[in-house]
Amino acid sequence: MNGRRTKAGAPQSDRPQDEFKRIPDLLDELREYAGHYFSARRDLARAKARQTTAKFIAMGLIFLAGGGAVLVSVWLFGTGIALGLSELFGDRIWLGFLSAGLLILGLMSAMTWYGLSRWKKSSRDSTIRQYEQRHKSQHARFGRSVAQSCPDEQSRETMCESGIYVDPSQKDDSELEE
Repeated sequence: MNGRRTKAGAPQSDRPQDEFKRIPDLLDELREYAGHYFSARRDLARAKARQTTAKFIAMGLIFLAGGGAVLVSVWLFGTGIALGLSELFGDRIWLGFLSAGLLILGLMSAMTWYGLSRWKKSSRDSTIRQYEQRHKSQHARFGRSVAQSCPDEQSRETMCESGIYVDPSQKDDSELEE
């Protein structure tokens, strides 16, 4: 050895035989560093799992507390309406509660029907726009769309009924409400 040192502080040798003798030490050092790396990665994964679990638990508790608050609020609101209607019906409490229940049930049914019909209409409109865009793209790329390549009118009608092809000239407001 000539006494020179590497950056790591290990003695540097000019003889290849000395370098081969260092291989087990270098492999041991590499094994230790690899173990340290994988241990750190494992600990990081565990920490992320703990953090995710804590978030889910917190979200669940918030959901339960919020749901309970909404349930109590609706119950008190319904009871207030029922008692108010009971006063209007001449202290017939049963009639006030029955009327309030029917009123709330009717309002919920109307809101559900309205929401579902809006959702269905927007979903259908979105699908129509998607296929119209696809047909425009096909026409731009190939000079015709899938509907124009149908061999006969019956195939085109079948495609219209299944929703694969929407003929823009045949759209009217009654179809959009379905």
